[in-house]
Amino acid sequence: MKKSVKVGLVLGIAAGATALAVNQAKKNASPEPFVTFTDDTKLYALMDTNASVTHILPIATVVTVIAKKHIDKNVWFEVETPFGHGFILDESVLPQVADAKHIELDVPVINQYAPVNAPFGCEGAALLMALQYKQYTEDDFKTLLANMPTAERNPNEGFVGSPYEASPAGYYQTIYPAPLAAYAKERYAQTVEDISGSDMQEIQHELALGNPVILYVTKDFAAPVIGEWDFGTPGSEEAVDNLHIVLLTGYDSTIGEYKVADPSSEQGTYWINGYALEKAYNAKKQAVVVR
Repeated sequence: MKKSVKVGLVLGIAAGATALAVNQAKKNASPEPFVTFTDDTKLYALMDTNASVTHILPIATVVTVIAKKHIDKNVWFEVETPFGHGFILDESVLPQVADAKHIELDVPVINQYAPVNAPFGCEGAALLMALQYKQYTEDDFKTLLANMPTAERNPNEGFVGSPYEASPAGYYQTIYPAPLAAYAKERYAQTVEDISGSDMQEIQHELALGNPVILYVTKDFAAPVIGEWDFGTPGSEEAVDNLHIVLLTGYDSTIGEYKVADPSSEQGTYWINGYALEKAYNAKKQAVVVR
C-alpha cells in the first residue's frame, strides 16, 4: 500500500509539473492566427453587436487573436488586424492551418457586356485579362476578338460563330483551349500554354507562381450538363452544355475557396466554393495558363 501511495504521489507531482510546463508554453507561445471566411466580417469597436463597426474585413484576412471572451450567447475575439485593433465574433473566422496557402493576383477586370457587348465572348475576355495582367498587350477587347481564329463547327479549330450574337441551334459556340492558346502564343506571348488535363494541385501551383489560369467551367458554377454536339466530324462529340469561361486569380487553402475574375459578373471578381469550382472544371479539365 505504501508503495502504491508513493508511486501515485510521484505521478501526481510529474503530472503537475507537466501541466505547469504546458501552461507556461502556452503563455510563451505566439498568438494564434485566424483567417476570415466571409467577405463581410465586422470589426467592432467593442464586444457588442450594437457597437460601431470600424471596418468590414474582406475574406481571407489574417487576424491575430489576443483574447477570447464569452458574453451572453456570443463568443468574442479581441484581435489585431491589418486594419487596426478591434473585436469580432468567433463564427466569422477559422484557425489558420499550418502551411496555409493564400494567393491573390491583382488582375484587371474586363466585362464581356460593357462597354463592348459580346455575350459569347467570355473566352476572349478571360484571355485578355490574363494578358494585360502579365503586361503582354495593350490591345482592347474588340481587337483581340477580331483577330481570334474562327471555325465553321469545330471549336478545336477556332471560335465557332460570333462572340456578338447567338449561332444557329446545334452549333457549339466557343473556342477550345488548344486554338485559343495557339492564337495567344502567336500574337502575344510564347509563354501561353494549353494545360488541359491538369489537376487542381497543378493549377494551384501555377497561381503560386503568379500565373493566372483560364478555366472552362459552368455558368454560375452549376453542376455540369453534358450533351452530344455536331463538330462537323464523323459521329458526335460530348461537350458541356452550360459552359462558361472564367479567369482563376486566387486560392485560399484555409477557407477552401478560389478567387475568379468572371467576365459575365457585375462583381468582376469573387470567391467561390472550392467544391463547386472543381466539380465544374473536372467535367472536361480544360485550361490555359498565361505565364
